[in-house]
Amino acid sequence: MILNCHMKFPENEHDAKAPDLAVLEGTLVPIFLILHCLTTLRQKLRKYMREFDLELADYKEAPNMAMKRLENCSRS
Repeated sequence: MILNCHMKFPENEHDAKAPDLAVLEGTLVPIFLILHCLTTLRQKLRKYMREFDLELADYKEAPNMAMKRLENCSRS
């Protein structure tokens, strides 16, 4: 990237212009939308991971529960 060393800075504060509000809104709004979408996606992923962990725990316990039932039936 080539830097422009011949940038002209305003000599006094009256020559300096404030950034246009429309330009700020044009850049900040998409940034906030992206952050909102990422936050929502993170919350959904956490929810699905919790559900997956519960299903995985049920799957791991299922053979143990079946063996316990067989033992209880054989003792009777």
